[in-house]
Amino acid sequence: MSVMIQQSFVWEDKDIILEYKSINLKNLKKIDFFQVPVDNVTRNEAMAKLLSFLEKKEKLYYVLFLDPLKLMRILPNKKYSYLNQSDLILVEGKGIQWATKKLGTPVVERIPRIAFLMDLFRLAHKNDYTIYFVGSKQEYLEKIFVSLTRNLPGLRIIGKHSKNFTKEKEEKIKLSLRKTNPDIVLIGMGFPKQEKWIYQNQEFLNHAVVIGMDDAFEILAGVKKYPEMIQYRGLEWFWNLLKKPYRVDLWWRAFRFYVKVMFYSLFKKIKFGTKVSSN
Repeated sequence: MSVMIQQSFVWEDKDIILEYKSINLKNLKKIDFFQVPVDNVTRNEAMAKLLSFLEKKEKLYYVLFLDPLKLMRILPNKKYSYLNQSDLILVEGKGIQWATKKLGTPVVERIPRIAFLMDLFRLAHKNDYTIYFVGSKQEYLEKIFVSLTRNLPGLRIIGKHSKNFTKEKEEKIKLSLRKTNPDIVLIGMGFPKQEKWIYQNQEFLNHAVVIGMDDAFEILAGVKKYPEMIQYRGLEWFWNLLKKPYRVDLWWRAFRFYVKVMFYSLFKKIKFGTKVSSN
């Protein structure tokens, strides 16, 4: 059993649905962060918004978690511009949180993906929503399935398929998604492959809430771990970067992100007449 999942389900017995429904969604705000409309919300507010998606079921809803490397992949590339239309764009990386503060429009809270998923599983269990897994390795998905259903008896995980599928298997997965019509679809193929797959297969995802998992399946299965301090500070993206020193393109993206933030920060200070130290 994944220790992370087991530990995450030690929580107060409270009516989470009532708590989410008490949040006024009309008061929720976004910030324009380099032309990406980021949701400036707390974790509970994000879940309240997600609950509204699940209740409406008017279309496919996509949840995007943002970190510096993803942002720099999205910005210069028009083929990823559709991600700006995501229904919920949440700040996961500490670098983004730092940057929004530096630019004078701080987000109220950084939302770790794993904590968000734990909230989502509890919500699904409480409201009998169905969940579908696509991605990672089959053995990891099975491990997560056992852990979740043991901690949340009756949780409805109605599909689980690894990412290593043939063209023929892919067609079966698509037909299965269309037939079972799950409420929540979690797809872990890594960014941006998972986003491309979602975008190209919208017709099979119906009106589900879809979340790109990146490496979250591996974390939930307990096979991928980060140092405690790295998790606490939200620097998982930077840790992955350190483990890939040969990826010059990733380092270049990280460098460009910080240069861009510092440049705009300096520009704002000059524009609004703030004295800038020469030291």
